[in-house]
Amino acid sequence: MQPYAEIDDITVYHGEPGADLDVDFSRGPDPEIYELDAAVDRLVKDYSQSELIYLAAPYSHQMPELEKVREETVTRVAARMMNAGVNVFSPLTHSCALIETGELDDEGWDFWKTIDLTYLESASALVVLAMHGWTTSTGVQAEIEHASDIGLPIIYTAPK
Repeated sequence: MQPYAEIDDITVYHGEPGADLDVDFSRGPDPEIYELDAAVDRLVKDYSQSELIYLAAPYSHQMPELEKVREETVTRVAARMMNAGVNVFSPLTHSCALIETGELDDEGWDFWKTIDLTYLESASALVVLAMHGWTTSTGVQAEIEHASDIGLPIIYTAPK
């Protein structure tokens, strides 16, 4: 496996796209995971700038260093999408910035669920950043289930 981030003496690994597919996809076949460039190209082609794209990614972990890596990774992906003309909302980027002000406590998924799913209902598609932990993330799995329930297209991509 190739490392996708190094923080101090901690190296965080991400396997090949699809390597983390250990979840039960009983709602359908295993998803196709696009390389990031292909996913961005598809979003630019298929959605106008007036259509909101919701970017889901795992966050919570027992190691705060890994949470920071996840936050930085999804924020870079969101910026890359925006630079390409995709109107993307990253709840992780949004939430972490609010928490870092010290004015808002991080209450976990129970706190963020209603907020995030409300944004998701306003979106035209869900993009899942399929990095390590996405298949076991309570939030990501709830977002996938909700998107499926309301008929949103779901696009899976892996970070570079």
